[in-house]
Amino acid sequence: MAAVSPWFFTHYGPDSWNKNWIYRADDWLFVRRWEQLIKMRNSVDFVQVISWNASFQGAQPNSQAWVDGYPHEAWLRLNSFFSRAFKDGIYPRIVKDVIFVWARPHPKGAIANEGVPRPEKWELTDDLMWIVVFATAPATIKIQTSNSKACTRHVDIEAGVIKLSSPLEIGGGIKVVMLRDDLVMAECTAIGYRFEERPGVHNFNAFVAASE
Repeated sequence: MAAVSPWFFTHYGPDSWNKNWIYRADDWLFVRRWEQLIKMRNSVDFVQVISWNASFQGAQPNSQAWVDGYPHEAWLRLNSFFSRAFKDGIYPRIVKDVIFVWARPHPKGAIANEGVPRPEKWELTDDLMWIVVFATAPATIKIQTSNSKACTRHVDIEAGVIKLSSPLEIGGGIKVVMLRDDLVMAECTAIGYRFEERPGVHNFNAFVAASE
């Protein structure tokens, strides 16, 4: 058996479960791990997704502060693409333009006014959003992290599975748009997401979103 995981963060103090750490999941770890396993599929009997960090993942008592409001369902769609490639030995043909994004809700160095400190290994992560694009043809990706045009990036991409990243802006949100021939092919807005400077709790969970 081989393991794959998109994310892991737990935040319990010594007065409860005494589990307070992250495993670094930056640099599109979920996708890169799947790509690695697909190359190794002749040597791997099956793959297990071992952690999801979501509200439906087993019993997580008193975890609402870092779980509620942080959807992960979009990872299911991403997972289905790569799990199919693992099963079949060939990647599915991309027939629809799709954008996936995920990011943490505050800078890694932020200090929250709570009794539990930042998790162990907090300094190993990066203050970036992670973007994966399924592109049926070459396109331009527009990345916005605030209402300011100065915080908008344009990236030309080829067809296929494309991995991008971008810095986050304090007080800003996330909007990623795919343009082709000046037409919007896909748009992903992380509704309810804001990159907070002063969080109420140390939250190293991920907010995950995808275009329709």
